[in-house]
Amino acid sequence: MRTSPSSARAPRSVVAAVAALATLIALVLLAVPADAGQGAPPTTDLTGYVEAEPPALPPTFSQGCLPAGGSPIANPDPPDADFAFVGGGWGHGAGMSQYGAQGAGMLGCTAEQILTTYFPGTNVATVAIPPQIVIGLATGITSTRVTADAGPVPWELCHYQTGACQPLPVEQPTGAVWTITILPDARYRITDAGGAAVFEGGDYELNLRARLSQTDADTRRVSLSETGHVYRWGTLQMDSVQTASSNAYMTLEIPDMDLYLRGLSEVPASWPAPTLQAQAIAGRSYAVRRIQALGIRDSCRCNLLATPADQNYEGYDYERADAQIGGRWRAAVEATSRQVLLHQGAVAETFYSSSHGGHSESSRFVFGGDLPYVQPVDDSRWDLASNNPLRRWTATFTAAELGAAAGVGQATQVEFLEPRGAAGRVGNPARGYGGVRVTGTGGQAVLSGDQLRQRLGMRSTLFGLTADSQQGPPPTDPSPPPPPPSEPPDETPDLLARAAASNRIATAGAVSGEGWDTAADVVVAAADRFPDALAGVKLAASLSAPLLLTYGDGLDPSVAAEIDRLGAETAWLLGGASALSSGVRGDLADLGLVTRRLSGDTRYHTAADIATASAVAADEVTVALGDDWPDAVSASSLAARVDGPPTLLVQRYRVPGPTVAAINQLGARRVTVVGGTAVIGQAVVAQLEDLGLEVTRLAGGDRFATSTAVASSALERRTGAVPLVVASGSGFPDALSAGALAARLGGVLVLAPSTSLPSGSPVSAFVAAHASRLDGGVVVGGTGVISTAVERQLEARLDGG
Repeated sequence: MRTSPSSARAPRSVVAAVAALATLIALVLLAVPADAGQGAPPTTDLTGYVEAEPPALPPTFSQGCLPAGGSPIANPDPPDADFAFVGGGWGHGAGMSQYGAQGAGMLGCTAEQILTTYFPGTNVATVAIPPQIVIGLATGITSTRVTADAGPVPWELCHYQTGACQPLPVEQPTGAVWTITILPDARYRITDAGGAAVFEGGDYELNLRARLSQTDADTRRVSLSETGHVYRWGTLQMDSVQTASSNAYMTLEIPDMDLYLRGLSEVPASWPAPTLQAQAIAGRSYAVRRIQALGIRDSCRCNLLATPADQNYEGYDYERADAQIGGRWRAAVEATSRQVLLHQGAVAETFYSSSHGGHSESSRFVFGGDLPYVQPVDDSRWDLASNNPLRRWTATFTAAELGAAAGVGQATQVEFLEPRGAAGRVGNPARGYGGVRVTGTGGQAVLSGDQLRQRLGMRSTLFGLTADSQQGPPPTDPSPPPPPPSEPPDETPDLLARAAASNRIATAGAVSGEGWDTAADVVVAAADRFPDALAGVKLAASLSAPLLLTYGDGLDPSVAAEIDRLGAETAWLLGGASALSSGVRGDLADLGLVTRRLSGDTRYHTAADIATASAVAADEVTVALGDDWPDAVSASSLAARVDGPPTLLVQRYRVPGPTVAAINQLGARRVTVVGGTAVIGQAVVAQLEDLGLEVTRLAGGDRFATSTAVASSALERRTGAVPLVVASGSGFPDALSAGALAARLGGVLVLAPSTSLPSGSPVSAFVAAHASRLDGGVVVGGTGVISTAVERQLEARLDGG
């Protein structure tokens, strides 16, 4: 089975990060070399590559559109490292480059010229299009939350064989939040935001459907907690299955292909019109080809998935963003309506990815199948005319890091085996291409380009080594000599372990390794933004799950490896697609995990969603400021119990509506405010008291004092010896995963300064005062964030010093 063209495609969040288009004049000056029109030189200059002759020029171009190739792309200056890789592009490298198409559009090329260049031998034609398309939104779910973004939304039960439908006795009003649960006998239960019953009924022969808009005149829309997106078109359907797990499929049946394309989020709508039109035709062709070839897939009850495993569909969210800049994407969809790319009369398989680094590869090289219209294409000139931030990139690794990735001890040498791809990509020996041989102190391994790319987290298989790093440094002695006898031994007892790695993502993985051998669930949060993850420790505690971090554009390979080690089955994503893209979700689905997304319109909605997913009811909740992270993370000491209070977020002088709704839904009677009056004003306390809540405040003079105040309260609620988990007070990422570890160990979390721990400081005083209760623990983060001196000072206090 051919690999999906989107499985390695760069998620839209990276493409959308392009700030603005450069001027056309500047781009033409950049794109056209002084010898334009002369014989084309090799198109890539990556050290160690064996270049193929450039292919023949594409078909005749109209005035103003320059040929795609013929412009060499220079390498960046190589960084100093044991092994320094220089690479190009992002994605699998077959078919159309989205950034190359952007450059072509800037240079005046038409959509047809773009497509027939990347897919030689094809033509654009208008054909009959399938009347509907079914999109898979989620599989393996047992519960979801549906909000009527615009209503009222009518719901009905329909027999899956006869199609006969019976409307539910109540419609969903605008703004109403319904939770739909699949019961063990395959019935549906619907409850409102307050937990009151709305409907219960149906069975595995009946599908629950919501009728959304069918025409532009209709405005019915819903948002789904499962995906974090709003949907407008067609029929939303939940298909219950009578199994032991009572899972369900969630699909969206859209009555028109162009309505589907309006929500296809593959390139920014600000890009040139010809580029958008080329993307629309490619997206339509891909969808039609999949429908023709596969029909309705049993695995998802759908034609296509909404993730980059097929094409990235964000529904009305993308339409709404497009409308704000004049509807440029919608205009491209309408201008190309019913147009597809044909090869010898059949719809072409239109592979595409973010960028090729100046040269594409054949389908045989990338996927294993040989399509005559997916062959190597030099697109260096078009790429140079684009805003591609990953035209060339570098990646550096120590001998130990590279050796660990290859499983050969400490790496000493790297050899690239022939044959490579037309552009120098590293291939797969199983398909008849060379791979890469890594030699180390522990042996030798031959890996495919994709294997090394995934293990090292590189962007593509178009990579080589700088000349200075083909041969690595000599191996170091794994057993360094002991210190000189004159050096006094360190008499501080080793009471604290350390969980740390080279970066925040790897550190979260190390924390997971410290606390979990296996885990059925994992909680995944964004590594570069804190708001959506602030309430996540309670969820991790309720699931006994580690909290892992990844950047929002895709799942980091080290996270995938940790999930595989744990044997996890379900991943809980904290935040919407802007925090963790559908690319992350697609990568998790590709690993075979069921994914659940907890998100809302704001950080306050998301925290409320996490809190209500973590606990059916709670007598107590904590609230912390949503605009900063330290106090909310400190609340982890309280949340880090299965029966601990969920964390909700407030503003400095106001309790937001989603927080009030969550308090009511949980049935809370008490609330603990974390942070002083300068952080959360008395107006918030007054509002909470007006809700009939008993309010307590835990606070100190700074983040460290507040952290120890919360930890002291948590200790009072526990019995016996309690482990201490320490994270840096200067950065949120380590603290998030540390909170989940505290939950796992039954411990308390404190934030510590980075370099020194004076005896009178809040953390030092807390540890000294409670040394008899604190039973060792873990420091989370490397010595750059919590120094060895602080670790030793903590151990001295634990030992009664």
